[in-house]
Parts: sequence; structure tokens; C-alpha cells
Amino acid sequence: MAFKHTLASASLITAITTLSGCGSGVPGCGDQETKDLVSSIADREFAKQMGAEAAQLIKWKVIAIRTTDENEKTGAFECAANLEVSGPGGTHEAPITYTVEKTDDGDFYVNVFGL
Repeated sequence: MAFKHTLASASLITAITTLSGCGSGVPGCGDQETKDLVSSIADREFAKQMGAEAAQLIKWKVIAIRTTDENEKTGAFECAANLEVSGPGGTHEAPITYTVEKTDDGDFYVNVFGL
């Protein structure tokens, strides 16, 4: 199935977003802004591989979120989750991992592995 191949083909996707109203900490693995950014990264990668029209048919949801490690010095998190993908072919899940860390200028940086 092309869809499952697409999820497995990219190994690392990165995005940065600005922290707004979150204080000085790093958002956690399950915080809404982190989940939204992971979904956005997946959507952007899928659109690059399959086209924008196909991407409009897909909905992403980050589920079964687990914090696997926290760096006490930097506040960064290592996370594991399932990415639920819903579209014309049904609903599928794929395991992913991601990291969330703060940049020096107050943004936060997310790396997603396993897309």
C-alpha cells in the first residue's frame, strides 16, 4: 500500500514554532501545541510526497503518547506515540518518536522520527 510506504519513507522531519503564553518551559510530549506541530509536520511531509490534493483528504492525530525521557538540565523531552491517520483508505496507526526542546531564542524545536 502506497500510504504505509509513505509513512515509513521519511526518517526525520523538523519544525520550529514560537512559544506563546507558555512561560519559559518546554511544552511536554502531550501538550496540544506539541501534538499540533507533530501533526503539521506529518501533513507537510505527506503533501511533499503525495501532493497537496491528497494531503487534504488526510487527518492526523497523535495518540498513545508516552514521555520516554526528560533532560533535567535543558527541559527537553523524548517522546513516543502512535500517529493515527484517517483518510479514504480507512484509519491506520504508525509508531513514531519525537523530541521537543527549547531554542535559545524562546521557540521550541520538534524532531519527528518514523514518518
